[in-house]
Amino acid sequence: MNIPKLTVLIPTKDEKGNIEPAVRRMPEFGVEVELLFVDGHSTDGTLDELARVASNYPDRCINYFTQEGKGKRPAIWQGFERAQGSVVLILDGDITVPPEELAGAYKILEGSQMVFLNATRFRYPMERGAMQFPNYLANRFFALLVSFIVGTWLSDTLCGTKGMRKEDFIKLRTEAFLSDIDLFGDHELIFGAWNLGMKIIEYPVHYKARFYGEAKISNMKLSGGSAFLRIDLAALRHKLFRRTHLYHQSRS
Repeated sequence: MNIPKLTVLIPTKDEKGNIEPAVRRMPEFGVEVELLFVDGHSTDGTLDELARVASNYPDRCINYFTQEGKGKRPAIWQGFERAQGSVVLILDGDITVPPEELAGAYKILEGSQMVFLNATRFRYPMERGAMQFPNYLANRFFALLVSFIVGTWLSDTLCGTKGMRKEDFIKLRTEAFLSDIDLFGDHELIFGAWNLGMKIIEYPVHYKARFYGEAKISNMKLSGGSAFLRIDLAALRHKLFRRTHLYHQSRS
């Protein structure tokens, strides 16, 4: 098997019923693909299902491991570090974003440099029951706030589907200026890409209702929302500090 050019990074937490559908529905990309599942200490038999599916699909490059620590953010960062592909796309394990739609995302990234792909669920009509109203309001609010900070209009900042080249992630990680208060890593990745001067491209995706298991956040809890707000304010302070520093440099 050739070295994968693309890694599809799939964080899981009690997603046993979504493992085989994710593998079966993964589109053809025209290159060698690694499917890398990062499990968040599941208790529903997800790891056993990963082993079964990996053995039943020997023609696929399927790798998996259990993350260190808790939460989606460490799963994403550890997944990027272990990814074999030169391009990495994230697909949430609930596959509410259809795997089939990743093919177009890869086309954007395959020949690009310093491009960050950010999927948006708000360009197409959502399937009924896909998103609760409090989550919708929180998504719209944070999209406005993040757009103001980075100076680029983003209609959705909390969709789990994102992507970039691994070499760009290494730069992002090395020059990270935010702490790990982002529970999910979405805003940290966006702000990291912005800090590096990467081009941020929105990629429209459909958003479907979950058909297996329970949502990890049934509504935008206060703790999650306050964490997003803290990281956004930290990014805003960084922006103001950078502007002030550049101003003083120009005056000296």
